[in-house]
Formats: sequence, structure tokens, C-alpha cells
Amino acid sequence: MDWSKITVEQFVKTQAIIKEDPLDELDLHAQKKLVAEIITGKSIEEIENMLMADIDNIYLECLTPSLPKKIVRRFKLNGIKYEFNLDATELTSGKYMSIMEAIKENPLDNLHMTLYNLSTPIKRNAIGGFRRYNFEPAEVHKRIEDFKQMPITIANPIAVFFCNLSVHLTNVSEYYSLKKMETMTKEMNELSADLVDGVG
Repeated sequence: MDWSKITVEQFVKTQAIIKEDPLDELDLHAQKKLVAEIITGKSIEEIENMLMADIDNIYLECLTPSLPKKIVRRFKLNGIKYEFNLDATELTSGKYMSIMEAIKENPLDNLHMTLYNLSTPIKRNAIGGFRRYNFEPAEVHKRIEDFKQMPITIANPIAVFFCNLSVHLTNVSEYYSLKKMETMTKEMNELSADLVDGVG
């Protein structure tokens, strides 16, 4: 499977289905067909005509996805260039709280929100580098929704790191722990030793 063609939205939907325990073999078969429908974009009628072996292969790949770990620092989404904020101490308190609340509430369903809050829109400057800027308030909701269409291959390395933090979060007082922020930054720097720039 070419995971670079699978969006965050597709991935989230398939994982929500897979984590449900099937009642019996018929229920499992129905799950497999639904996963195949989401991944391929085919209609249920087209799925009915697929070989069971192909449906099983799609399901198994989604069950144990082999996703890249290399971080893409800069990327383009719906025509807009972004840069991931790899230094946790540079996050605003508002973005940091939004990320942690999204992770604690429902990490998978809120993945697009987490990714948005970890990203900053950028533009080329006069000397060929990049400058950061902010969206107008009225545009923010649309841009958050855009992140549902991000390839899961770009989203995964960043999302895994921050979603793993939810295991350690027990109360609101931890949101602004300096020690936690320092640890996040150190671990993120280790992950970002080999960065890919996805923006030309």
C-alpha cells in the first residue's frame, strides 16, 4: 500500500473501525469491507466484487501499518506552505493547551487539530528564506479542516511523539510544566536529526 496517498482522515476512520472488537466472523468481514472502502475510495458495490485476498491484505496493512519515522519539517497542504514547530518551548501557551486537551480528549479523532497547532504557515522572503505568519481568525477553521487531508506519512512521525505524551498527562497543572517542556524539546530534537524539507 502506498501510504503517502492515504490521508489523516482516512487513517483515523480505519483505525476507529479496527479497534472495535468484531462480534463474529460476519462482523469481521463487514469491518474488512468498510476499511477497504475507505482506503480505496471505491463504492460498496465495487468492494463486493474485489477478491477476498485483496480485502484481507488491505485490512492487515491497516492493522499493523508500516509508516515512516522520518520527520518532514516543511510541507505544502492545499497550496499553503507550513513548517512544523519542532521546539516545544516555542509553542504559545494557547497552542500548547489546545494540543494537550486534544490528546487527552481523543488523540485519534483530534489528530488534525493537533497537527494544525504544531504547524505554522510560512512564505518565502526577499532573500530566499522563509518567514512565518498567522491566518486571519475567520480562516482558521478551514485551515484546521485542511489537515484532515494531510498524507499520513507526513503526519505520523510528529503525531506519534505528541500523542505518546497523553500517557504521562494526569492533570491540568502539568500543561505548563517547564520540566515537561524541556523533555519534549530534547526528545523532539533527537527525532529531528534527519529532517526532510518537503517544500521546494
